[in-house]
Amino acid sequence: MVEAMAIMHGCNLGISRGWRSIVVESDSSDYISCLKNSAWNGSWEAFPFIAKCSVLGGAFQECRWSWVPRSANSAADILASRRCKEVCDLIWVNRPPSSLVHVLCNDGLPCPH
Repeated sequence: MVEAMAIMHGCNLGISRGWRSIVVESDSSDYISCLKNSAWNGSWEAFPFIAKCSVLGGAFQECRWSWVPRSANSAADILASRRCKEVCDLIWVNRPPSSLVHVLCNDGLPCPH
C-alpha cells in the first residue's frame, strides 16, 4: 500500500509542478499492470490509491506507467521502507538526504556529491 501511496504522491507532485508528461516507475508489477490495463486484482487496501492514480494520470498530456525491477529502483525502495523526517519531500525533492546519495548514484540519478 505504501508503494501505491508513493505513486499517487508522485502524480500529485507532477500536477503541482505543472508538468505536461510523466513516466511513473514502480517495482510493483501488480500496480503498474492495473494502471496500464484499468483492471484491479490487487489488495483492497491499495485500491483507493491506485484508482486515484488512474484519475490523476489523465491530468497529463502523456502519462506512462512503467515497471522497473527492484534492483533498478533501490532509492524508492529505501524511501518506502523508511518513515523518518529525513526523507520528507520538502528536503528530498530539491536536495536528497545524505543517506540516499550513494543509492541515487547507483540508480543512475543525478544528485549532489
